[in-house]
Amino acid sequence: MSFPVTLTLDDMNAFDTLDRLPLRQVVRAKHSTAKGLGDWRRLDGLSRPDRFRILRHGPEGQILARDGLSLAEAQVVLRNAYGRSIDFAPPTAHRVIDHATGAVLEPMMFLRVDAPRAYRQELLQMLVQRSAEASEIAPGRNRIVVRTEAPLACLIGLEQQVLERTDGAAQIVCRLSRYSPAPRANVEEA
Repeated sequence: MSFPVTLTLDDMNAFDTLDRLPLRQVVRAKHSTAKGLGDWRRLDGLSRPDRFRILRHGPEGQILARDGLSLAEAQVVLRNAYGRSIDFAPPTAHRVIDHATGAVLEPMMFLRVDAPRAYRQELLQMLVQRSAEASEIAPGRNRIVVRTEAPLACLIGLEQQVLERTDGAAQIVCRLSRYSPAPRANVEEA
């Protein structure tokens, strides 16, 4: 299958539905004597297909999540099911390859943060530190709304960080916007 250089949501209708869950994290059993994650039916029952899927690969598993908050939810579900017998690898952004051009495409995310106005500077600083400049800032009387589009790789962990720094007072929307060419990326990286 060949993809256009930049994939929009309409283009992604032809995608495997798992490509719509661009945040990935490997889950491993901690001890070599552990049985692993069990059978796929149990994992499928733990999955929430609109937010995250949990797949088994031999003794390991993988979380495929819509965004950072969905990934955190999946981690809690797995911890409740398996306790401390599992370990999580660092999360990564899923990339796809346009086989016609060889271009590596990365997920671009739409991010909207609605937070108390007192956190404006700190919020903008968090975005700059992650190379995700705010494209729109809408100040209100007591709140500020910041919108941007950035590569998922830059945003990993940002949602949790914003919630922690604002004591849960922020409202966050983060969703897949499109896949677009990764800067200076090649097929070997994907």
